[in-house]
Amino acid sequence: MRELILLRHAKQERSAAATDFEHPLSAQGRRDAARMGRWLLAQGLVPDHLVASPALRARETTEFLVEAAGFQGVVAWERRIYENTRPALLEVLKNCPTAAARVLLVGHNPALAELLVYLGQRTAPEPEDGNLLPTATAAHLKVHALAAGGATVRTLTRPSSLPETS
Repeated sequence: MRELILLRHAKQERSAAATDFEHPLSAQGRRDAARMGRWLLAQGLVPDHLVASPALRARETTEFLVEAAGFQGVVAWERRIYENTRPALLEVLKNCPTAAARVLLVGHNPALAELLVYLGQRTAPEPEDGNLLPTATAAHLKVHALAAGGATVRTLTRPSSLPETS
């Protein structure tokens, strides 16, 4: 793996009837997921391999993103991402195909933000609002090793920073 894109699921709809695993995306979340997919396509960042949490909000984020980005591969739905721990995410990444030059991981905070800080230590940005990975935000990293400080953060892109047509 040479490049890694970490994407937090898009904004979810809260429902008292749903378990945490079953929260769907809000209308804004669906728009943001598609916007990020179009951004990936425009930036030439469509992944070779995509692995995502099977939780409904992450699944829907992935589906909207895949359609907008024109991703042609198979999505690997990985329950360990929902465990929401940095060690679980590292294990998932270590098991990705070695031929994949660009991997996209769709998951949840706080583990995604912890992974970003762990891998990109000195290059992880410090946002003014203190929220490193708000919903539907993508972090693009150049990976040298899946270890502390083993990556360089290239970009951190929030859907709100993109034009409506992106």
